Amino acid sequence: MATKETKVNTLLSSNMNNDTAAHHSPTSLHDSARGSPEPPLDSFHTLVQAINEILGPCNGIDSAGVDVEELKGAMRAFDGPDEEWQKYAFQDYSRPYTRNLVDRGNGKSNLVSLLT
Repeated sequence: MATKETKVNTLLSSNMNNDTAAHHSPTSLHDSARGSPEPPLDSFHTLVQAINEILGPCNGIDSAGVDVEELKGAMRAFDGPDEEWQKYAFQDYSRPYTRNLVDRGNGKSNLVSLLT
């Protein structure tokens, strides 16, 4: 007769093998062994994600594969609340303007807030 501990270990081992082979998504939102689900993006971070998608993994703004009008359109369409981007706005009043890093992009572009 198998002990309770043996049954649990066998079940865990079996589940791990099945999950690894089938690459299943987490069965529980609270399954910390597989990571936590990402919180929904606010409108500002949706814009940042859109900019990164337009630029792709290796393009700068001046690259031939980037549609600058699409990039400007995404930025013009942003109409989120100020609170979403204000956490990136740190003004240094001793200077004529202040740049704050918002997103490192793909290594060829950075998204900054510019305060004057």
